[in-house]
Amino acid sequence: YELFRFKKESINHIHFISFIILELSYFLTAIYFVNQFVIVNFNNLILVVIGISLFINVLLNLLINIISPNKVKAHLSVVTLYMLNVFLCSSLLAVFFYSNIFIGELPYLIFAIIFTFISLIQIVIILNPKLSNWAKLENVKNEDGTTSLIRPKLFVLSFSEWLTYFLFNLMIIVLLITMFVL
Repeated sequence: YELFRFKKESINHIHFISFIILELSYFLTAIYFVNQFVIVNFNNLILVVIGISLFINVLLNLLINIISPNKVKAHLSVVTLYMLNVFLCSSLLAVFFYSNIFIGELPYLIFAIIFTFISLIQIVIILNPKLSNWAKLENVKNEDGTTSLIRPKLFVLSFSEWLTYFLFNLMIIVLLITMFVL
């Protein structure tokens, strides 16, 4: 029993430490972006909004992991804002890179296409009609003839959250690449 409890506590500590490192890396990426692009081009409104949106995404990502899913209204509010903000940030990044294609460099076009792709996937996730019915349970007949309610095999809300989280991480990785390539 003591060994099991030690393993469980050490896994929780490792999870917490890795979560803090990941959040810190998001925060440092946002600071680096603001330092590289926004401070230099402060008159460019798109870059200012992207910088603010990145910091809001970092905060919302932190809140998603802090707020318990049992607090449904708070969790849904934060997840909805997170999904919309990932869409806003990726679409503004796409607009920014499309607006800089006139420079004639191929990387701007490539990054614009990547961010457009991320934006399109995110808007499909947001507009998924099954997402509005995430709380519905399925009726299942048991062998003894009784019926019971179970959660669907594919839980749409959590699946959408994980897809958004993946897209946010992809957006951060591509953003880091753009900061070092351009």
